Amino acid sequence: MTITIRQAFTADINILNTFLAELFAIEKDFKADHAKQKRALEMITGSDAGAVIFMAESGSVPAGMINLQKIVSTASGGYSVLVEDLYVSEQFRGTGIGKKLLERAVQWAREQQALRIQLAADFRNKRAMAFYETNGFSISSMLCHYRML
Repeated sequence: MTITIRQAFTADINILNTFLAELFAIEKDFKADHAKQKRALEMITGSDAGAVIFMAESGSVPAGMINLQKIVSTASGGYSVLVEDLYVSEQFRGTGIGKKLLERAVQWAREQQALRIQLAADFRNKRAMAFYETNGFSISSMLCHYRML
């Protein structure tokens, strides 16, 4: 199986939106809304706003995605990269695609001169939690909070 990781573009929005709907079915805090996700994906793929999405393909079949956003971290005294979304299609889980997406994320973070890469994950998704730890992420003692506006 040949895996390719490439930057996603506006032409990829429909498949990215499908990936997000599948991800949000796992993450119970969020609900898929095609129009909202399309708008956000257009913001990322259509500009150079310190954000990027990489897509994984197995041959020519879309297999996963990772959405990265550069922010300023006062704790690090420089840039940090937020993994906003990471998703691998169920049929491709366990094949190394998630690891390749994370490796590309770390590479992009270094290119952005980031000092840290961070993510939040649904603590109920034990498989994802183990995956992140296996790939060098530490569990923080901090809990994520959010407020819808």
